[in-house]
Amino acid sequence: VYSVVEFLNEKSVAVVPTFWFNVKTGKCAWPKKSKLIRRFLEKLEPYNTYDFDLFEARLFKNNISTFKEATKKSKLYMEASDLSEMENSVEKKRKGSQSALSNHYNSKN
Repeated sequence: VYSVVEFLNEKSVAVVPTFWFNVKTGKCAWPKKSKLIRRFLEKLEPYNTYDFDLFEARLFKNNISTFKEATKKSKLYMEASDLSEMENSVEKKRKGSQSALSNHYNSKN
C-alpha cells in the first residue's frame, strides 16, 4: 500500500510506502542512498535509522493499492503544484504591474 507525499523543504512529490509517513509527526522516511530507493519502494522495505532519513512532509493521498496507480496520482499532484506555482507567479507579476501603473497615473495628476 502506497501514499503520495510532498517533501516540504524540497517542494517535491514522491510515492512512498504508506508506513514511511508518520501522520502524528508530519515526517516521512526517505532512503539515504539514491541507488536503494527503487528497491526499497518495490519491496515495501520498513524504514530504519541506518538506511533512512526523516523529512517534513505533507500527505496528499494514502492507501493506494499499487505502485503504478500511486505514480499516476503523484504526476497529477506534481502538475497541479506546477500550475499553482505558475498562477502565484503570474498573480505576483500582475499585482506588481498594477501598482506600477497606479504609481505612474498618480504621478501625472
